[in-house]
Amino acid sequence: MDHATLPTHFGDHLAAGHRCWGLLVLNPQSAFASCLDDLVTVAGASVAEDWLDTLRYLPL
Repeated sequence: MDHATLPTHFGDHLAAGHRCWGLLVLNPQSAFASCLDDLVTVAGASVAEDWLDTLRYLPL
C-alpha cells in the first residue's frame, strides 16, 4: 500500500464499520520541516478525538 492507494483502503476500512484514530499522510514531495511544523501544530491545537476517522495530508 502506498500514499496513492491509502485513501481507498482507508475508506474501505471505515465502510466496513471499523474505526481509526486518524491518518496523517506525508506528501513525499514536501519539505520535511514543513510537515514537522504541521505535526507540532496539530499536536498542540487538537485532541485525539478531533482526528477520529479522518485522513489528512501534510503539509496542511
